[in-house]
Amino acid sequence: MLQEGQALPAETAFLALLRQFPAHPEVLRMLGICALQRGASQRAVDWLQQAVDAAPDSAAARCNLGSAWRATGAHEAAREAFDAALEIAPELPEAHNNLGALAQIRGDLEAARSHFERALAQGGPASTAAVNLAGLELVAGNAAGARRRLRGVLAAAPGHPVALRLDALALGETGPPEAAIAALGALPPDPEVLHRRGALFEETGRWDEALAAQQQVLALDPSHGSALSDALFLAARLCRWADVEDLRARFMDAHRAGVPGLKPFTMLSQPGSATLQLDLARSFAAAFETDALRPIAAGTDLINIGFVSSGFRNHPTGCLVAELFETFGRDGFRWHAYAVGPDDGSPLRARIATGVDRFTDLQGQSHAAMAERIRSDGIDILVDLRGFGGGAVTEVFARRPAPIQVNWLAYPATMGATFIDYMIVDPVVASPPVAAALEEAPVFLPQPFQPCDGTRDWQSLRVDRSACGLPVDVPVLASFNNSYKFTRPVFDAWMAILDAVPDAVLWLLAPPAGTSVVERLRREASRRGIDRERLHFMPKQPHLAYLARYEHVDLFLDTWPYNAHTTAGDALFAGCPVLTLAGETFAGRVATSLLEHLGLDGLVAGSTEDYIRRAVELAGDPAQRRALRDRLAAARSTAGYFDANSLARSLEAAFREMVRRARGSEAPVGLRVTADGRVEPA
Repeated sequence: MLQEGQALPAETAFLALLRQFPAHPEVLRMLGICALQRGASQRAVDWLQQAVDAAPDSAAARCNLGSAWRATGAHEAAREAFDAALEIAPELPEAHNNLGALAQIRGDLEAARSHFERALAQGGPASTAAVNLAGLELVAGNAAGARRRLRGVLAAAPGHPVALRLDALALGETGPPEAAIAALGALPPDPEVLHRRGALFEETGRWDEALAAQQQVLALDPSHGSALSDALFLAARLCRWADVEDLRARFMDAHRAGVPGLKPFTMLSQPGSATLQLDLARSFAAAFETDALRPIAAGTDLINIGFVSSGFRNHPTGCLVAELFETFGRDGFRWHAYAVGPDDGSPLRARIATGVDRFTDLQGQSHAAMAERIRSDGIDILVDLRGFGGGAVTEVFARRPAPIQVNWLAYPATMGATFIDYMIVDPVVASPPVAAALEEAPVFLPQPFQPCDGTRDWQSLRVDRSACGLPVDVPVLASFNNSYKFTRPVFDAWMAILDAVPDAVLWLLAPPAGTSVVERLRREASRRGIDRERLHFMPKQPHLAYLARYEHVDLFLDTWPYNAHTTAGDALFAGCPVLTLAGETFAGRVATSLLEHLGLDGLVAGSTEDYIRRAVELAGDPAQRRALRDRLAAARSTAGYFDANSLARSLEAAFREMVRRARGSEAPVGLRVTADGRVEPA
């Protein structure tokens, strides 16, 4: 009866046996297993402790006791019971499997692997240990390795339910997205399956289906932090503002309740202080913390700098760093780039690869293998160009492959992690309240922290307005930001501007085909009394063709609380003025940083009302707009923002000082690089 899952009648039978054979160790053990199957874990502990007392040499009883303790959440007591079982039967596979699972829970993947491999030696290709090892590969970031192991399991046991589930999840990391979506859809729904399926819907531009999947997860598990984060982000992407407000409230309630897995990136586009962002980041980073020790800084003359990113391709990060990598000095430095994202075969990918001294493709490797490769290269400073954004490999940085680790560029907030030492900033984005809420030691540059590739030439790709689907001889206001930055207050301000400038149109970036965003925004415009046809949408363009479109934009309208970052730099580089609203967080001050450095402080509004007033004034005054374009053109040759050389020299000075301090066993502290290249305490 117990083997068939009938725990309650089995328990009744075993209780009758216990009356006939008091303190019989095997009867006590079976009663413990019955209680465990019924979910009465503390009752199971009581029965199994009696079984151990009655038969101290029973490895099986001690192993079962460990399982019962684990079910209660008492992991240390469980570990002691499994260890005791191994003292009696050193190769007992059940004990090794359980100890491996406990090691995996606490993040010790090497110990977990060791236990699973010892259990595998006692089992076959479809054993629990084989499945556990495949799951471990998946957790370690090696989805291809997981699938290789699972092929052996499924060859021996074609219908193995856990193996099928893991294989579908691994396919989601390695295979064609549509195939992975279909494989996951064929499985019985559970929170992890639905969550991964939702992520694949999002990756393929099917945002409405992605949100529906994450809402299904929350219906099954309301405290699923990752699904709650993704649902909030997707609702923002879809401009479903009522849903955003509801999900934001749920997110904050979950944060106050200590729910794990809440993604701090989600809240960068939502109202909140830099202090809140630090709190969220610390909670999120805690899941990655390990006991890895900081390596000792090498004492050689050569400084090895490594940059890690999933964006070394046609991607905003790749566009930003290409010229900078080519400009870095080679005297005393060796520059490394570690690609952890797909190779798109683009000219930009090739340019980045040739712009550094050593380019290493780590895509598809486990986090442990990535960290080991970086460590073996003798990297002195490892720079994270993803942070907590998509494609992040935070697990690699948590393993401490380099003595100095830096957050820069792609993640506009603190990472809240003890394994990140410095953050590259400038005095505008890291105002005193922002700097005070950084876990990392800030390194202030004398120019904007964000680079710009000044070599881009789009002049030959110019098109006229009619080819862009725009009306001729009317003011064109634009915002080519991602739609998750379009908050309700931002859209209200834009509609107020269009209402005050009746002939102006608003040009936005078109979302993926098939999403509901375009229709929703046009409907929202109509509700505010604005002709829906005054909203125009630009299909995604190749990068240089996209830059050429700025010729037809009279004024770029920024978003808040999450500004345009790369997009603001693109607009300014292409000669288009940007109107921004200065925020209170790093993410809300990037456009302000660029404008102030270019001497265009007049385009930084202090309030929503001021933003609307300035936009209306500029939209109605062609002479002012022409003057702004002339000032921007003059700033290209004088302000230095569009010159990668000055940023390269500042970063080199900062890197030298970081290494000097590390080699002298000095702790990271705030630093300030001066305009003449000196570095002093901040």
